[in-house]
Amino acid sequence: MTTNWQYHNNGKSTTISCINDMQKFEPKVWGFVYHLTLINKKTGKEEFCYIGKKNIYTKRKRKFGKKEAATITDKRKKLYEYEIKESDWKNYCSSNKFIKENKDNYTIKRDIIRFCTNDSDLSYREQVEIICQGTLDNPMYLNSGCSLRRFGDKIM
Repeated sequence: MTTNWQYHNNGKSTTISCINDMQKFEPKVWGFVYHLTLINKKTGKEEFCYIGKKNIYTKRKRKFGKKEAATITDKRKKLYEYEIKESDWKNYCSSNKFIKENKDNYTIKRDIIRFCTNDSDLSYREQVEIICQGTLDNPMYLNSGCSLRRFGDKIM
C-alpha cells in the first residue's frame, strides 16, 4: 500500500493530489525531492527509508511524420518538437530496485521535502538531502550513492 504524497510546511501537513496543490507552495514547480519510509505490514515497524527526486512533467522529443516534415521548406528547421506532459508522479514509488521488488510487503509513506523549479535545482537539492541526512552511512537508508556537480547560476 502506498500513501498519498504529503508536504510539511510550517508544522502543517498538506496532502498533495494534483499539480495545483503544489503550485500553492511553488508556482513554477517542475519537480520535487521526496522521502519514503517503508513500514513492514506485518510488524508495523519502520524498516527502511529512501530519498529521491521526481519530475512532475516529462519533456520528450516528438519527430514529425512524413506529411508534417514535407510542409517544412526551410531545411535548417528541425524535424521535431518538444512535448511536455504530466508524468506518473501520483503513483510513483521509486526507481530503487529493492523498493520496486518488495513494495507489496511494505506500507510506503511518501513525504515531499521540497519543490524545485528546474532540473538543475532538482538534482542539486536531492544530492544535498542525501548528504546532509547522512543516508550513505545509515543502514536504514536504501540510498547507495550520490554524484554532485553544480554548474551555472540556475540553482535557486
